[in-house]
Amino acid sequence: MTGCGTRSVVFWTMRLMLRRTLRERIERGKVVKSDSEAAKVIAGAFESVVNARWSHVLSGVADKPLGMCVADGRPTSVWSDAEVNKTPLQLPTENVDDARGGGLELLVLTSAMGWPFTLFNTRAAANDTPFQMMDDTDVVVRRESVRVWNIVRADLDAWLVRKEGPPTSFVLVGSPGIGKSFGVGSHLLYELLHYAPGKLDVVTFLVREKIFIFYLPSGGEAGRVESYKKDDGVERIVELSDAGKRGYMILDAKKYVDLPTDLPSESWGSIVLSSPNKKNYKVWDETNMCSRFLFINRYHAREMKAYFAWMRRADLAAAEGNAAVRAELEESWRVMQERMHEVGHAPRYVFNDAKYETRKEEAEAALNTLTTGNVSYFLSVFAGRIEWKNDGTTHSLVDLVRLEGGATERCGNRPVSVAVRSKMIDQLHDIVASDPRIFNPEHYATINGIVFEILVLAALQRPASAWRLLQGTRALDSGARVQRRSVVETVALASIASEQFTFRRVGYLYNSCRPEVVTTCEPMVLYRNYHDDYPVIDGLFVVEDHTGETSGAEQQRGAPQRTVVLLQVTLAREHPTDTNKLMLLMKALRAQFTNWEDLTRDAQWEMIYFQPSKTEKICNRQRCSIPRGMEGNAGHKSAHGFWNTKVRQYQKSVDETVLFVRALLPER
Repeated sequence: MTGCGTRSVVFWTMRLMLRRTLRERIERGKVVKSDSEAAKVIAGAFESVVNARWSHVLSGVADKPLGMCVADGRPTSVWSDAEVNKTPLQLPTENVDDARGGGLELLVLTSAMGWPFTLFNTRAAANDTPFQMMDDTDVVVRRESVRVWNIVRADLDAWLVRKEGPPTSFVLVGSPGIGKSFGVGSHLLYELLHYAPGKLDVVTFLVREKIFIFYLPSGGEAGRVESYKKDDGVERIVELSDAGKRGYMILDAKKYVDLPTDLPSESWGSIVLSSPNKKNYKVWDETNMCSRFLFINRYHAREMKAYFAWMRRADLAAAEGNAAVRAELEESWRVMQERMHEVGHAPRYVFNDAKYETRKEEAEAALNTLTTGNVSYFLSVFAGRIEWKNDGTTHSLVDLVRLEGGATERCGNRPVSVAVRSKMIDQLHDIVASDPRIFNPEHYATINGIVFEILVLAALQRPASAWRLLQGTRALDSGARVQRRSVVETVALASIASEQFTFRRVGYLYNSCRPEVVTTCEPMVLYRNYHDDYPVIDGLFVVEDHTGETSGAEQQRGAPQRTVVLLQVTLAREHPTDTNKLMLLMKALRAQFTNWEDLTRDAQWEMIYFQPSKTEKICNRQRCSIPRGMEGNAGHKSAHGFWNTKVRQYQKSVDETVLFVRALLPER
């Protein structure tokens, strides 16, 4: 029996008992009040939401202030699946234009009466800030929200149109302050109310201790919204489900609000919106077997700029003919960029003055707590391998990020901002200086591997430490193969008079399925991996133009003039791979680099294994095996032959004297 099946025996038994008890109480009239007592009809709310007004923000408009243009209506063309399915870099960036072209940046939905999340309370005051004024009525819809709706809509189609099975229970998880409850929740509500006519009867929204039930028009009866206290709303939903009505439930999970466990999620669609704190949705997940988890990323820097442009749209229009307004607008945006540098890309903490100051103080306090705490926990936070806590030591320091995967989504953590990451690196500097056990595999066993990888790749980016890291590599025994020094030493380092080795720049290796950026591979650029599951290597670079290393006869035969240097950072005494992973690596490199085939034609290949000096050293060539059952496959046989005949292997031991401290600190 599967895990889901095992859970179902226990939980469905409990579920049926709860539902039977609830029905009995309803029938006896001991719980549900009359409609006039339990339900409050909110006049005009249905029309306000279903007829919400669309606007949009365009970026990359050169002749407009901030390069942004605000326009009415919904564009005829929105975003493709490829545009909304992108996975971000693992580390924060300050570059607003990073890997992003111009065009549609944000959509905005405006409901004059507000939304369920605001309890339909539009409390705008004359002295409200632009952020406060839009907080009640304007819902920002970005690529991540559209992605969630695409997934929910596909599930609705399978359930209600193609009749393929019951609906899925979704749980959407994301960092605090990025617009899950208000933004994604309200957008989903709007789209559900416009879903295929006649397929849904009601849509419900649980927020805090209230449930709003949206009844879609039916049989000549107009649509309406009823507001209930939570318990009464649950009972009304059960009544509707028992009456054969089809519905969809949106539930906002909060720290101090218990999600109902007796809702009809087996027959109605549902989505829970939550921060990464598992306590928020633990009981719901246990009671609704096999929930499907979705993960939402924070705002891109360009989306933050578009959000700012929308808030200041009146000034944006005035700035076109007024230099003073334009200057003030640009200065205000500069201040927002400084805040993004400090606290990350969450609108709640950037555009609200008081919350920005509070979040900045929380981050400082959390960092101080880490400094005075145990080293192992700090390394876990730094490496992004920690559980989220309610005490603020995580959500002010790290962002949740969606990782590439297959049918099941995965998530990880990354530093919340450039400033926080820099401060954590400074603290890591102190730890490395005072606690050399970080280089010993017997300590911090669960996370020291990822931290050592961070240290080595960071050191390669600094001239002095890069020289020492690449000098003195040792060829691994290859049996009959003639041993030869690495081309890194004989060519790259030998051409430099001083012991200052510098890569031209640092690039990134993206996911093998859908690279974030398609570009050309350049010589002497350090390409480093930002995905934990990137196959075979942690980085690479290409050494070019070393014809002097070959003899005249070899040159006449067209001897290679470049070498691809693969990098692997490891604590293990062995680091074998297999042809499946090697083929995935080659697929990833071909997908990312348009010139990969031409660049590597007739190239030489090297692999350097970096290990801490206190580990048991790799002494022999690392094998690349063919997975069982693939021995006769031509592709696997070719990959196996390539590894054994083309890739020369080297090992380098790294100790504390490689100046990791200086390597990790920013350039002064």
